[in-house]
Amino acid sequence: MARVNRRNYYRILHVQPDAPAAVIRMAYRTLMQKLRLHPDLGGDGATASLINEAYAVLSDSQRRADYDAQNTARPARDVPQSAEESTVMSQTSANAALAPRGDPMHCAFCGATALLPTQDTASARCASCRSPLAPPPRDSHLAARRAFDRQPLAGSMEYFVRGSAHGPRPAALRDFSPGGVLVTTPEQLPSGSVLAVKSPLFDAVVRVVSCEEGAPGEVHAWHMRLEFLTLALNAPTGSFVATQV
Repeated sequence: MARVNRRNYYRILHVQPDAPAAVIRMAYRTLMQKLRLHPDLGGDGATASLINEAYAVLSDSQRRADYDAQNTARPARDVPQSAEESTVMSQTSANAALAPRGDPMHCAFCGATALLPTQDTASARCASCRSPLAPPPRDSHLAARRAFDRQPLAGSMEYFVRGSAHGPRPAALRDFSPGGVLVTTPEQLPSGSVLAVKSPLFDAVVRVVSCEEGAPGEVHAWHMRLEFLTLALNAPTGSFVATQV
């Protein structure tokens, strides 16, 4: 019996399982060229090898179909990140923060091609859907991390689901950190779903990490943990004040 490949090639290339071939090709080129993960541009050989492996499978329609079929019982996106995948994700985030401004990239929500401006990159928006383009602050940004240490919040927000014509959907904000948020919502969404989030405090493109049923009787029945893919703050850091939840 053939061994099931549990590497999450979609997560490695930062694309959704239903991404068309053109988006997969664009994501691969962005990682290797624009984010300079290719060894000839200073990238790590092992990281580039894993990205090449993922692209070789997902860019070939038959190999991709076989890979998807192998992971039908338990989708690869539900498998915890391996050490190799974590390295790829960390290097991608670090290189994204250092990417030459003005280089083309694609919006994490709608996939439209966009250019990061040469100045004020933190407020850059997609011209098509107005989602933020800048990545969230990472551990290496110590000042930003001190400014946005995790603290409890209570507030309203709304979100749009990628690939859905419905929206916006309401949700309640419960917790904020440099890496993501915890919200409650009336609907259950599968892990890996990509959302565009709008709130008085911030706008973001996020990925659903988990969605768990809340206690009986709760108005918003589902608790979702969301990982930031991009982030734009709409309020100064002092506005993120702890509240009782």
